Amino acid sequence: MSPTPSASPTLAPRRFSRRAVGHALGVVLALALAWVVFLAYRRPDLLLELSALSLC
Repeated sequence: MSPTPSASPTLAPRRFSRRAVGHALGVVLALALAWVVFLAYRRPDLLLELSALSLC
């Protein structure tokens, strides 16, 4: 005799989908951009300093 399936199967732990990760990254990038805009509003010379930043 085989065991009968239970009425409520055990739920496997859910993994994050690519869509959820993409949305989370988008929110983080939007918050970072909003923070830079806020800092630039409080200190207008910040954008000039960032634009003059050399990578080499």
